[in-house]
Order: sequence, then C-alpha cells, then structure tokens
Amino acid sequence: MNATQLLPSLRDLYSRLPEMYYRQPWELQHVLFSLGYTDDLADEGEIAAAVEAAPTPAQSRVAYACAPLLREGCAYSVCVLIFA
Repeated sequence: MNATQLLPSLRDLYSRLPEMYYRQPWELQHVLFSLGYTDDLADEGEIAAAVEAAPTPAQSRVAYACAPLLREGCAYSVCVLIFA
C-alpha cells in the first residue's frame, strides 16, 4: 500500500478520531491495521508520506471548543463540535 492509497484512510481516521493526528507513523501503523483500514501493517515511510499530505487540524473544518462548567461546586468540562 502506498501513500496515495493511505491518504483517504488517514483522512477518515482523522475525521473520526481527531486525537490520532498527533500520533507517530509507527503508532498509526498499528491503529490503521487494528481498525481495519489496512489488511497488513503498512510501511512507516509510506504512512509518514501520507501524513505530510493530510490536512492539519487547523485546515480541518471541524474544531473542538471546551469550556469549564461549574455545577454545585464541581468542575465539569463541556466540549462541543464547531463546523466551520
């Protein structure tokens, strides 16, 4: 599997799990395989090339906004999705 074939998989993974954007290629190798995006472990170099071509979170149309919410003396956090 080459970087061109991995790019749609990475974009889908990032849209479903935005926290994966900050993972290293060797971590993504296992995540992509474990979640069924690839049939075997993809080459780390190919993953790194696809990561370079994938949009950054700032370029993404989805952003997270988190704000503290105080209720009855307890601190809670509320996170919402913002679609630009």
